Amino acid sequence: MYQYILEKEGKNMTFNDLLLKIKLFEGFSCRVYFDSGNTPTIGYGRTDIKSMDETTTKEKEDLWLYKKVNNIYEQVKIKMIETWHYNVNENQLLALTDFTYNLGIGNLNNLTDNGQRTISTISEKILLYNKCNGRELAGLTKRRQWEHDLFTSGVKHLTNAEKLQIKINEMYKHFEVNKQIEVDGIIGN
Repeated sequence: MYQYILEKEGKNMTFNDLLLKIKLFEGFSCRVYFDSGNTPTIGYGRTDIKSMDETTTKEKEDLWLYKKVNNIYEQVKIKMIETWHYNVNENQLLALTDFTYNLGIGNLNNLTDNGQRTISTISEKILLYNKCNGRELAGLTKRRQWEHDLFTSGVKHLTNAEKLQIKINEMYKHFEVNKQIEVDGIIGN
């Protein structure tokens, strides 16, 4: 409920809010179980199982989750901003952090086509990652919808001039032109 209010008011979600949301999506198990992909799993979706007899505690898994999600957040931030030069907001980074926590960095690369897709296309494609072994799963559909909604929250509608400026910047990037124009909606600058 708290996250829903944040999104609807257009405020940024926080890292701690994301941790709580991941806990809700993943659930907790102190014993090893097989997830829907038949992968041995424990805690809040941790898959680095040492033994099928392994057990854990919430305290241990809370610390592990914090470190893991923080590491993923930093990876997503570097890829999106420094490597691929996207102009993303905090909600978008957190949405992609959840996506990457759930599906791995390889699927982030696929989702963005290694930095070649537009933000708009990425937001549409997030919804397609709702299958496991070819079967659509209700839990994944719900999670992808949440990520999509967070990814697009606070995104203002662009004027035609801003859309044109963004397209020009995308063309520059595609053709490896070392130039970007300011997206200000004013034609002629």
